[in-house]
Order: sequence, then C-alpha cells, then structure tokens
Amino acid sequence: MGVAGSGSGLGGVLYPIIFQQLVKSVGFGWSTRAMAFIMLTTLLVSIFVMKFRPRPSTVRKLFDKSACKEPSFFLFAIGAFFGFIGVYMPLVYVAINATYHGMHPKLASYLLPTLNAGSVLGRIVPNYAANKTGPMNMFIPTCFLLAALSFAWIGIDNNAGLIIFVTLYGFFCGAFMTLPFSIIAKLSPHLDVAGVRMGMITAAGSFGILIGTPVGGAILHHGGWVALQSFGGAALAICGTAVLASRVYKAGWHVMTKV
Repeated sequence: MGVAGSGSGLGGVLYPIIFQQLVKSVGFGWSTRAMAFIMLTTLLVSIFVMKFRPRPSTVRKLFDKSACKEPSFFLFAIGAFFGFIGVYMPLVYVAINATYHGMHPKLASYLLPTLNAGSVLGRIVPNYAANKTGPMNMFIPTCFLLAALSFAWIGIDNNAGLIIFVTLYGFFCGAFMTLPFSIIAKLSPHLDVAGVRMGMITAAGSFGILIGTPVGGAILHHGGWVALQSFGGAALAICGTAVLASRVYKAGWHVMTKV
C-alpha cells in the first residue's frame, strides 16, 4: 500500500521509502512515531534559525468578508476545493492500482517517491515560467493537464506506463501545490489582506483534502478503478473550469494579459 504525501525536495522522496521499510519490521505504530521524530528533529533546525520579520501594527483578521463579494476570488476558492478533492487520488491509490495490474509490490512502493521526485522540478520550472506569463495563466493549463492525466490513468496497465504517469503527474502536481499562493496575491486588492486570504483558500482546500480520498475509497469499493480515476479527473476539470472563470472575471478574455 502506498503512503500519501506531497512533500517537496528530499523529504518527499525519502519519507515514503523510510515508512515502507520501517512498517515491515516495527509495525505501523512505531513507523509513524519514527517519522514524527525525524520531522521533529529536522523542524527544530528551522525553528532555531528562523528570524521573525517586523510584526504588523494592526491585528490581522481571521476572515476577510470582502473577499466573498469578489467573484474572481470566490470562484478561485471553489476551484481550490474541487482541485484538492481530486489531486491526491494518484498519490494515495497509484501503488495499490499498480499491484492490481501485476506490478511487484516492492517496485510499486517506489511509485510515490518517483512522483514526489517529479514534483521537485514541477515546483521550480512552472513557477519560473509564471513570472513571464502570470501565475493564473500557468495554473489553468496545469489543472486541465492533471485532469487529462487522471483520465489517461484509466488506460495504463503496465509498469512502464505507470512509471511515466507518476513522473508526469508529479511534475504538474508540484506546480499545482505552489502556484496558488502567487495567484492569491494577484487577486488581493493589497498585500495587507493577502495573508488572511491565503488562509481562507488553504481552509477551502483542506476540506477538499479531508473528503476527497475517503470518498475516492468508497467509490473504488463500489464502482471500481475506472470510477475512482474518473472522479479524480472530473474534480480537477471542475477546478480548472472554476479558475478559468475566475480569470475571466479578473482580466476578461484577453489571452495575452498577464494574470
């Protein structure tokens, strides 16, 4: 069984491998504890070397009511909700799907690290391109390409195809995880509210993550793999459509406008 994760860098590659090796020898409970100790140790380094920037003079709000009156922001929040419902399906289920199609479990356990390795480049290249094109202009095709890959997953039933699939999916998944924060800054009237709006979008996405993969598991149980893969692809397609509508409200149909 695969271990889901969306971490970037070395951690995103190593954590699933470490967990897979530990769970065989010490069981799930101590494997989870060992992972927690590793995370605690590495995070302590960040805690001790971080420096606080000057604190704002005013108290920040937990919710920006004015954002709900802006169609572009509201549509983007809807897109984030549906996007996070669908984007985690391969991360959670691809290793199980691979063994279902005959891949050796040991090889299948490396699919998630491969996906996370692909996401490292996906967090760099699209964001660099977004400086030229605009983050929303980069995010929209990313959503639709992830949707297309999710539907393409239906027809992949061999080892080579699954490895290529997770590599490509990881690349665009990396862009999906990082581009929204630049978009929120673009959709904010001024940077003073960008922080609270990031929290609002993250909250919307968190509910998508909370219900997405459990619903996917229920769909898999009752409808099979095609239903699960179609569910993930449809959610990502809805995300792309909502973000496209958000862009139209923000900048119209002018394709060359940097948004």
